[in-house]
Amino acid sequence: RDEALATGDTLLAVDGVAIADDGTVPFRVMERLAFAHIISQKFAGDPVRLTLLRDKQVVERRVSLCAPRYLVPECVYDVAPRYYIVGGVVFVPLTLQYLMHEFGKRYYEKAPNALLAAIDERFQSQAGEEVVVLSQMLASDITSGYDGIRNIRVERVNGARVSSLAELAARVEACSDDFLVFGLAHTQTVVLHRREALAATPAILAQHSIPAPRSQVL
Repeated sequence: RDEALATGDTLLAVDGVAIADDGTVPFRVMERLAFAHIISQKFAGDPVRLTLLRDKQVVERRVSLCAPRYLVPECVYDVAPRYYIVGGVVFVPLTLQYLMHEFGKRYYEKAPNALLAAIDERFQSQAGEEVVVLSQMLASDITSGYDGIRNIRVERVNGARVSSLAELAARVEACSDDFLVFGLAHTQTVVLHRREALAATPAILAQHSIPAPRSQVL
């Protein structure tokens, strides 16, 4: 495939603009910028001509740009917030907007390390992958004792790894065990009696004026 890049390729130039050893390109007189500046001037779908060093040979490839699939999205526009609630436990996907809402513009100083670490992971390892966060506990008898748990990464449901909010919801709704066991970061665990949690959810939602246990789109 002409568009494919290979592991080990060395990028020499973008659209004919040479890239220095430090990853910069000429900008203004006596000034340089990271080569990503050239890419930032383009749109998804635009073609780019790359000059590469591959297996000691200089080759050229034309590729079409696509939007990066970040594990933690930077900006989410024109999309209703997504959530899932069971037994008063609120789950949401992690985004930069969520971090800024919860911790302010200096979220990088205040947010839990487990959430900040997800940003460092950068890209999805598979399509649709995202970080699921236990956002908060709605007050109820079901969540009694868990009041202090919030803004923590969800890693597993009943031992199975969770890679998206939709997958978490599917695992909860397909579960036939007596208990729902949510494995969280830092080896923390939230355990709910499954039938009691499901039965209590409508009343908890009504108490908090929440119209549905899940967003229209997960």
